[in-house]
Amino acid sequence: MTIDSMKHHTARLPEHTPRLAWAKLAPEVYQAMVRLDTAAASSSTRRSWPGSSP
Repeated sequence: MTIDSMKHHTARLPEHTPRLAWAKLAPEVYQAMVRLDTAAASSSTRRSWPGSSP
């Protein structure tokens, strides 16, 4: 790429897609995701994988 071609380069990254408001749009789905995340976090701290040292 040359300096001349860089002067005329106007391409930009696409805009970031906004996040969905799960709590408002689908409260049951949001609550299920929170419960799953909580269960995954608590089980990963209590248990160790087979073969790993405590």
